[in-house]
Amino acid sequence: MANDKYVRMWFAKADGDYSVAEFIFGHYPLPGDIICFHCQQAAEKWLKAFLIFRGIDEPPYTHDITRLSRMCLSYDARFNEIKNASEFLTQFGIVPRYPDEFEISDSDARKAFGFATEIRDLAPLNELREIVLL
Repeated sequence: MANDKYVRMWFAKADGDYSVAEFIFGHYPLPGDIICFHCQQAAEKWLKAFLIFRGIDEPPYTHDITRLSRMCLSYDARFNEIKNASEFLTQFGIVPRYPDEFEISDSDARKAFGFATEIRDLAPLNELREIVLL
């Protein structure tokens, strides 16, 4: 497919964000805002990769994981499985970039990482990985 290279690029960026979040878990005190931000970014990019693969030339310029997952849902019903993850991660698209917006706990960081992992491991995304990354 013509867009496989572009999809691979989105997956690489998403995987990089996920790896940063995973690496930062080894630090103390836990920088929850940075972890949550990178988890949100990874999820956003994985979903955009899926949309591009499905023929959307330019995914919407948004950090709203819920919106993106709904768009993906129109192609595959299994995206309904990440509804809670999408809603939780969306809040970290912009807010953690600025001080004093709201308190992010260690629990929030662990939850965000768990939800990012849930999205990463979603069957349609794994199937797509097998198609474009091999």
